[in-house]
Amino acid sequence: MFVCRSWDKVYVVVHGPSLSCYKDQKHAKQDPSTLIHHETAMELSGAECEPATDYIKRPHVFRLRLTDGNEYLFMAKDAVSVNALWLVLT
Repeated sequence: MFVCRSWDKVYVVVHGPSLSCYKDQKHAKQDPSTLIHHETAMELSGAECEPATDYIKRPHVFRLRLTDGNEYLFMAKDAVSVNALWLVLT
């Protein structure tokens, strides 16, 4: 299992059943086919999203667990943003 513990600032876009991460809003608009680190969009069908209450190193963190077993932690800028993102992803 590959574990990456670095945090990257990303611009997140939800397109129907998938989530894409970009370097920033400008890159998302100019070239939506080029995702950050050349990764593919994350398939959200069947994914689980929940506040990461067990993660105490950073505030406003939520966990996205995909059906393929991969887990991602996302940190929003504030509690309002994390709740809004959580509602969109559930």
